[in-house]
Amino acid sequence: MKILSIGLGLAMSCFLFARVAYDNLIDTCFNDYGRIYQLNMQFKIGGNELAWQEMCVGKLTEGVYSALGEDMV
Repeated sequence: MKILSIGLGLAMSCFLFARVAYDNLIDTCFNDYGRIYQLNMQFKIGGNELAWQEMCVGKLTEGVYSALGEDMV
């Protein structure tokens, strides 16, 4: 019974380490993963701050693109 318990524990730890390694691999699948940016906006209306929005209005992305330059493509 002890051998079965030890074997099962070792198998579960191997699966756990494989899952952690796989999760860490997903975040770095791009060549330049350190240069990925996300734009968020937060509106203030009448002194009340609303929640962060994942969409941006207007030509904000074009302004950021022109400010960062052609090397960001």
